[in-house]
Amino acid sequence: MWSNLKQKISDELSARVTRIVNDLDIKNNTPEIENIFSKLTAEINTKITNELSARPSEVNSSFTAELGKNNNKLTAEIAKINSRDAGYASEAQKNLSMVNNVTTRLVEIEREYESNFTRI
Repeated sequence: MWSNLKQKISDELSARVTRIVNDLDIKNNTPEIENIFSKLTAEINTKITNELSARPSEVNSSFTAELGKNNNKLTAEIAKINSRDAGYASEAQKNLSMVNNVTTRLVEIEREYESNFTRI
């Protein structure tokens, strides 16, 4: 039983010593780790900067494309409205022409009756 306990304690101490040695090795490599960390940080910052620079361009392209589509739709609607307005104007012109013809004809008829009335 004691030998078992001694073995467990020995194993635990050995594991802790190994961890301490590894930690010391890491601490001795601190300049190398800092160098690697600096390089990785610079690389990550560059990637982030590139992504952030690319996004506004993509957003601008999408926005411009969407504005173009909306502009085309509005231009088409305006063309339809203008076409209808031209049709209404043409129809109104025809109606005014007919009214003018009727008015002219009425004036002529009036003159004929006046002329005929004065003969009597």
